[in-house]
Amino acid sequence: MYEIVVADINSLKIWDFVNEGESPDEVLENARKDNVREVQRWEELCKIYPCDEYDVYLKNAKEAEYKIMAYGEFLKLERDYYLNLPMKEVTREIFDERLDVLPPLKWCTINGIEMFCLREMTTRTYTDQYARDGDKFYCKTVDVADKSTWIHNILLDNTITYGGNENGVF
Repeated sequence: MYEIVVADINSLKIWDFVNEGESPDEVLENARKDNVREVQRWEELCKIYPCDEYDVYLKNAKEAEYKIMAYGEFLKLERDYYLNLPMKEVTREIFDERLDVLPPLKWCTINGIEMFCLREMTTRTYTDQYARDGDKFYCKTVDVADKSTWIHNILLDNTITYGGNENGVF
């Protein structure tokens, strides 16, 4: 079955699936109308209850960009976004704190690199992975179900390509 969705490509959220017998253009128009109401609602809330969190919701609503696409296209867009977020070096304290929050998922050592994933998914099977390589610590969004996206592969590739990672280049 060929599934069509209307999605906000800026927030990577599906507004709705296009059901059989529906016009994709009508669903798109409904999403846009709903978004106008959403912006108005957040503007009112920001006036009544000024706070940074509501400002972010308002900003996101104003930046919404709805598009008709195949569900598979949306999944690819989402995957590309999350898995292309840059790896960051973090402190040992952050590494230890994340390790102690919940029982780790996929805690292991591969090629001398200790790694674990957070149990809380950002979406689908994407979550943050933390790694320790000697006295350096890293964080990266990975696909917990796809080991090719894990940090040890990035560090291994950088070791081969750059002869190490002394300059923090990823």
